[in-house]
Amino acid sequence: MKPKTKRQKLKEKLLAFGYSEESIKKLFQARQLPPLDKAFALHDNFGVNINIWRDIKSYLREDDTKKGAHNARQSS
Repeated sequence: MKPKTKRQKLKEKLLAFGYSEESIKKLFQARQLPPLDKAFALHDNFGVNINIWRDIKSYLREDDTKKGAHNARQSS
């Protein structure tokens, strides 16, 4: 079984929190951001790091298995 991507994991958490498919699509395209109270609630209830909303597109592009490559790019 293939491990879930960051996108899949975050989508599951957002659905459980009450976001619609359309709202999630806007969030993932960075056309919409969660209000601070919801961002904090997502953090408190589901462990969603608040800082991912600064650059959600980059966060979603990174696959969980590619963390090392991302860190190498940041340090250069």
